Amino acid sequence: MSSGDRSPILAAAPPDWPRRLRLPVLREEQLTDIVVEALATRLPDCEVEASGALEATVTTRRQSVLTAQLGSLWSTLTACEPEERLRELEPFLRSLTESARALDVRGRRPRRDRVVPLIKDDSFFDEVDPGFRPATERLVADLSIVYAFDRPRSLQIMTEAERGALGVPAGGLRELAVRNLRRLVPEIRHEESGSAHMLLAGGNFEASLLLLDDLWTRLAGDVPGELVACVPARDMMLYTGSGIAGGIDVLRQLALRILTEGGYALSGTLLRWTPLGWQTYRADNRLH
Repeated sequence: MSSGDRSPILAAAPPDWPRRLRLPVLREEQLTDIVVEALATRLPDCEVEASGALEATVTTRRQSVLTAQLGSLWSTLTACEPEERLRELEPFLRSLTESARALDVRGRRPRRDRVVPLIKDDSFFDEVDPGFRPATERLVADLSIVYAFDRPRSLQIMTEAERGALGVPAGGLRELAVRNLRRLVPEIRHEESGSAHMLLAGGNFEASLLLLDDLWTRLAGDVPGELVACVPARDMMLYTGSGIAGGIDVLRQLALRILTEGGYALSGTLLRWTPLGWQTYRADNRLH
């Protein structure tokens, strides 16, 4: 066949899901299809399918199964501008891709030096697959510690099976995770917003700062009245003193604005620091 008779080689069409992600209205079934399509491209040796409303399942070559609950992601993406959705979605896709690949790595033992504590509210447990058993413990009010492994490009939730494989004595996991947290967050920045203060620690572990008892004991000595704190988002730690005029009102307003307008929403519960640790500031201070 002469070169003139050859059919032209067509380049593969670019994926269409980024365009659909930017549509003005993003429905639940649309997001599920987008996640399935994006994961299928990144995991060509796996079977990826929608397994329910806002739920996707990845089956690896060795028949390991990973189920992703998309409810929290959908809430985040519908709350932001269409052009910002891809930036919010990418870390989620990277984390799922890495987790799926890790399932097929035999003989991989969990590393103690990568264990970190995350803070999640009760909605986290409503969204995880019933068959998935994360390693957790209750912290205070609607907040729990969810243990994870700090991977190079993502945070992977620890399972109860992995907790057992670590061989950490009962009650020692929190101590281990906090020790690793201190290493990962060597510097904590303070900023003021009117009568409230903000702590910044790189974007992933602000809420986890609740576990640094010595930090809060020191800060409690710097504010009048009780130290009152709130973690309205994963990357946002706010606090004030109950003796600061208007401090509690400012804290409430900031928290409510972040909960309704920001991403990675967490909790509006106000907490007070005591010699025994965190307690709910007042029973009626939960923001809705």
